Amino acid sequence: MSENLRLQSQAFPIIRCENPKSGSITFISTPKGIARLLLLCSSKPKRRTRIKAMAFDFDGTLVDSLDFLARGWEEIASELKIYLRTDLRNLVGLTAEQIAYEISSGEPLLQERLLRKRSEVFEAKRFVNEAKLFPETKGVLKELRRRGFPLALASSTVAARLLELADLYKISDLFDLIIGGDEVARSKPAPDLLLETARRLQLEPRSLAYVGDTSYDIESSLAAGSVAILVNRTGSRYEGPDPDFVISNMEGLHLLL
Repeated sequence: MSENLRLQSQAFPIIRCENPKSGSITFISTPKGIARLLLLCSSKPKRRTRIKAMAFDFDGTLVDSLDFLARGWEEIASELKIYLRTDLRNLVGLTAEQIAYEISSGEPLLQERLLRKRSEVFEAKRFVNEAKLFPETKGVLKELRRRGFPLALASSTVAARLLELADLYKISDLFDLIIGGDEVARSKPAPDLLLETARRLQLEPRSLAYVGDTSYDIESSLAAGSVAILVNRTGSRYEGPDPDFVISNMEGLHLLL
């Protein structure tokens, strides 16, 4: 059954695929992805997608961390008496350096102070205590591994910290590759992170799907030529380039693959 959903001033078809295990799962498909999605709803094995590996963003995709991150940056800005001109949630997905640049309006000394303070506020154990994995995260990752998909964790976060957090969340062993924003020349929304992910997995970028929750993730994936999957958990207005698929949570990946 299909109907329409108004999202970012566009009407996107909704397709419900019946699944005997989980019941009806809803996909919001963009025009770009609708033909492919209709094929994926078919029960014929020969009509499976070309995706050979999966890569995941971290904050807001695997971990419910957006509010914690926004509050943390607000706390830092308040302590340094900086007037905020933007909603910090809109900056999550960029590197810490990019966020500090935006908050400081590009003032080098203030940017340096922001980054020094950040290491205290976002200490890893505090992060894990206050920002929890989404309920389906581990189950979906384990199922994808069981089905033979190579998995990568690809985030703007510095690689060493990303690995530390993945260890603390006990998900590092579910990934074949963990790659941070400091390992490439340009951070999201440039395609470098996903191009490097595909290279290390020895795949063509078009065979890689990237799952993220922001326009930065989608823009990066599309620029790399990968399959762009947006997780929109709240159904809120999304402003950015059209992803290939939109799902309400990661359990929707079971039908996409």
